This record gives sequence, C-alpha cells and structure tokens, in this order.
Amino acid sequence: MVKNNNITKLVLSMFALIFAFTVTLSGCLFATESIVEGKMYVSFIDVGQGDCTLIYTSEAVILVDAGEAENANYVIDYIRDKGMEKIDCCIATHPHSDHIGALPEVFKSIKVDTVIVPELPEDIEPTTKTYEKFLDSLEYVDNIMFAVPDDVIEYGELKLEILGPRKVYEDLNHMSVVSKVTFGETSVVITGDTEKVAEQDMLAAKGADYSADILKVAHHGSNTSTCNKWLEAVNPDYAVISCGIDNSYGHPHSETIDLLEDNEIEYYRTDLLGDIVFESDGKNITYIKQ
Repeated sequence: MVKNNNITKLVLSMFALIFAFTVTLSGCLFATESIVEGKMYVSFIDVGQGDCTLIYTSEAVILVDAGEAENANYVIDYIRDKGMEKIDCCIATHPHSDHIGALPEVFKSIKVDTVIVPELPEDIEPTTKTYEKFLDSLEYVDNIMFAVPDDVIEYGELKLEILGPRKVYEDLNHMSVVSKVTFGETSVVITGDTEKVAEQDMLAAKGADYSADILKVAHHGSNTSTCNKWLEAVNPDYAVISCGIDNSYGHPHSETIDLLEDNEIEYYRTDLLGDIVFESDGKNITYIKQ
C-alpha cells in the first residue's frame, strides 16, 4: 500500500507539473494572439521618471528608449510577454540615463536589428558610465545608424520617419531624435527630450509633415518644451506624458498641462495611469485599458 501511495503521489505531481506548464504556455499564447493582424499598438511603458515607447504590429517592433537601468527587467518582460522574439528598430533618442539606461540589458536579452542614434558633436559626447555601457552594448546589435532628418524606413506596414534634430546643438536634450511612425492613416510622434529651440527649427523646415494622432510630449511635460506652434503643427487627438510619481522636477509642469487643456487635447500620464496603450486599425486610434 505504501508503495502504491507513493506511485499515486508521483503521478499526481507529474500531472500538476504538466498542468502548470500548460497554463504557462496558454498565457504566452494568449499574449501573442492579443496582437491582432492588421492593427498597430502603441505602448507607453511606465518606467517612472523616464521614457519608453513600444510600437508594434504582428510583423514588426519598434522600441524608443527604455528608461533607467533599473527598469530593464520590466521592459524586457513586457516585450517578451507580447510574444516578441526580436526588435526591428530601436531609437535611442539621446544619451541621458532615463532614456538609455536600460538599453544595454535589452540588447543583451532580445535580438535587435537596427539602432538609431543622434550624431553628437564631440564636445558634448558624454563620458558617463551609462553612456559607456550603452556604447559597449552596441556589439549585440546588427546595424547602427545616425538619425538623418527626412529619412524614411519601412517595417512591414509601419513607416518610420526621422523628423529631427534639424541642427547641431550644444545641449543633449536638443539633440534628441524626433520620429514619426505611421500605420495606414494613423501616426504617432515621439520626441525624446527635445526642447523649444529644436521644435522651432523643425517647424522651419520646408515640406515636413508633423501632424499625428498621438504626441509623446517632450521632456516629461517640462515647460522648456512643447511650444504652442509645435503643438498646433502636430495637432494631436491624444498626448502622453511619461513621468515619475512625485518626481523632484515637478513634471509635468502646469504650463504644459494648461497648454494641452487650452487646445482641448486629451492627455494621459504614466505617473497616474501606469502603462498607457493605444490601438490603431489604420484609420482610427483608440485608447485601450489593459
């Protein structure tokens, strides 16, 4: 009897393990199947006082920044939970730790085809450990490109256009790569920490189309960014501010919030909502609660 009981316990344990494994697989499959073919998803991942935007379809993945180093596991898990095996393009907007700090671990953990970076003047190129780690981690990446305004790269149904910077500046924030991703008739503009000087230079460029359904508000909602003319040019239906709870900078600043409200733009904040996700069918973009 004792032996039979032991065998029964062993069999039950095996069934329990198989069940647990099946549930885990089902969870992964559910996550993968949640990416519907013919739709684009835009996730503003909550990385506290930092930036991280993930844009993806069933065919392509674009990552813009990834927050501080401490956010790496969260970002990696977020991507993997969607069933994504690689990142087609990663934009490192500029070399501040709250934007690129987590990227080295992302590059080590997930295959990345192309990384786009701003071409920095030597006199402002950082000497920080964060930047050194970022440069070292580029060995894991297949292709590295400098951001060139008006360049367009297509990833399946996603079209990525580089909007800025339009000039060379002495401030790293001004050197932020500004990009626009278009899917069908819908689009999103992502700004890094670009400030009003760079915004005005982009607006002075002839032929550029800055209009978009979603604007990732620059510099965490700082009053040094998002001039009224820039907001009018983008003319978004939605704006997203990525910032940390009770951050020491006071982001977002009241001037930026007032500007969004005066222009009747619906805005969302990661410090209040956590991860913020939109879905596009190529014609309309909607905010979805997950």
